[in-house]
Amino acid sequence: MGDIVVDSNHVWVVGETGIIASSVDGGKTWTEQKSPVGETTLFGVFFKDRMTGWACGMDGLIILTKDGGKTWREIKPVLPSVPLYRITQVGNKLWAVGRNGVILNSIDGGLTWRRAERPLWFSIG
Repeated sequence: MGDIVVDSNHVWVVGETGIIASSVDGGKTWTEQKSPVGETTLFGVFFKDRMTGWACGMDGLIILTKDGGKTWREIKPVLPSVPLYRITQVGNKLWAVGRNGVILNSIDGGLTWRRAERPLWFSIG
């Protein structure tokens, strides 16, 4: 299960069967959010602030919310056969990593993604 804490009160978690849950009181209580992907497992979630976040999972899945998780929308997968495990932001780029060292990035706020070249020193083995 992936989780992200935006501040000491706002927390999101994702997991098996497409679960998305959020807390506004530091994890004392939780509210389940509606996933647009049915029971597809989610592995990672990242929120850049209280409103805008992304989650990733099986089948190259990336979903996006701009309203704190009230609604999520699915982004077209770049590599539909590759699970994505983590998603984060560095500067203006979003990054997602998946099985076998797959790296994706986005420069438009996560609306579109492309496969990034791995550095030469990066190897799986």
